[in-house]
Amino acid sequence: MTQLIQVVRQRVCGPLVLTLFLTIASLTAAGQDVEFQLDAQHSSVNFTLGDVLHTVRGTFHLKLGSLRLDPASGKLAGEIVVDAKSGNSGSGMRDRKMEHEVLESDRYPEITFRPNSLEGKVLQCPIRSGE
Repeated sequence: MTQLIQVVRQRVCGPLVLTLFLTIASLTAAGQDVEFQLDAQHSSVNFTLGDVLHTVRGTFHLKLGSLRLDPASGKLAGEIVVDAKSGNSGSGMRDRKMEHEVLESDRYPEITFRPNSLEGKVLQCPIRSGE
């Protein structure tokens, strides 16, 4: 299970968080913290896992997320919570195995990410009212 969490962290959290924060943070002026809530109805967590024969892609449903970003330092606070039973890779058999044997979603129904930093450059631009 530890290996899967590391894979999820590397393959899901890294690209997801980086993309999400670069988009959100680009709306801020320099030096201002950004606080935001992720909309569970309009968000998902996408994952890509490399395999010997093919690449597996899928999604998990976001339950909730709330984050605070300091664009100047790249420091983050908050969390992203994912429904562990919602994994969908397009293969029912693989998804059931992932849910029951790998993630043990009956025992651990949520996957929580608590990012603490952002790597990369945060684009700066002014916030426009009404957007």
